[in-house]
Amino acid sequence: MCGFSGVCATLLALMRRGESGGSYLVNVALNYYNQWLVGCVGEYPESIWQSLWARHGKQVFRSFDNPSAITGKVLASMLRERGKILFNTSFFETQESKALGVDIKMVKPVINFHGNTIHLGYNVGTRGNGHDEARWPVDLMTEEIK
Repeated sequence: MCGFSGVCATLLALMRRGESGGSYLVNVALNYYNQWLVGCVGEYPESIWQSLWARHGKQVFRSFDNPSAITGKVLASMLRERGKILFNTSFFETQESKALGVDIKMVKPVINFHGNTIHLGYNVGTRGNGHDEARWPVDLMTEEIK
């Protein structure tokens, strides 16, 4: 959510600059977002927290824990508890990556427009770092930049 709030703040700064001129500083940190969330939105009751923690095995993570290990444990817990909802196959689509020579399963766009007037999606498949020449292509539909 911190990234989302940063995008919103940046868009607001750009709109203000367009309307009023000037320059704006956007400062976003996860801690600021958490302080706002707790201060303005509030917290769930203790009984809710305890129930949620128990359903996920009462796992405890520390600041020095390996992020890769934590991610594996959290994903396994999410799969066990809400896998049918979160990982519903209708939420995903497959896209060919010509650069890698494989198909990649990815999350579909989360919004759509009435009458399909605008189609959201990716036109060019994913690739690894350093695969392309370090320049912008003239045509953004270019699959590989050589």
